[in-house]
Amino acid sequence: MTSGIRGHNDPDPDADAGQTDQDTAEAPETTDEHTDTQDDPALETDHDAEAGGRRNREAHYRRRAQAAEAERDQLRTQIDALRQDAVNGIATAAGVDPRLLTAAGHQLTDFLTDDGRVDRTTVTEACAKAAAEFGVRPGLRSNPQQGARGVPAKTNGVAGVINEALGR
Repeated sequence: MTSGIRGHNDPDPDADAGQTDQDTAEAPETTDEHTDTQDDPALETDHDAEAGGRRNREAHYRRRAQAAEAERDQLRTQIDALRQDAVNGIATAAGVDPRLLTAAGHQLTDFLTDDGRVDRTTVTEACAKAAAEFGVRPGLRSNPQQGARGVPAKTNGVAGVINEALGR
C-alpha cells in the first residue's frame, strides 16, 4: 500500500507522461535565452560571489604581504639598532666617544661586511683616524684613585665626622 504523499527525493513517474518530443525540444530553447549573466539576477549573484571571493582572497593576500613587510621593516630596524650598539661598544672600548665617528662622517653601513656583520677592525681603525682628526687622545679615562669618577662621595655631615672620630 502506497500513500498518495510522495517524499521530496522520490521521482514522479507521471511527470514525463504528458510531455511530447516537441515539449522537450522547446525546453532547452527557453533556457538558452538566459545564458547572459546580465539578464539573470541569480547568475549575477553567483558571478559576483565568485568575483567577491576572488577579491576577498586578493585582499587577504595583500594584507598578509603588508603585514610581512611591516614585520620585515621592524626586524630591520632592530638589527640596525643592534649593529649600532656593537659599533658603539667597539668605539667605547677603543677609548673614543661613538659620537666622534658620526662627527667624522661615518655611517653604520661603513662598518658592515658583505654578509652584514660589524667589522671590528674597520671600526677600530675609524676610531683611531677620527681621534687623530679631532685631536682626541684615545684611552684617556679618569683615574679611579683621584675620586669617585663622577659620583659624589657619601657624606654623613658633621654628625658623621664626630661619630667616626669617637669610634661609634
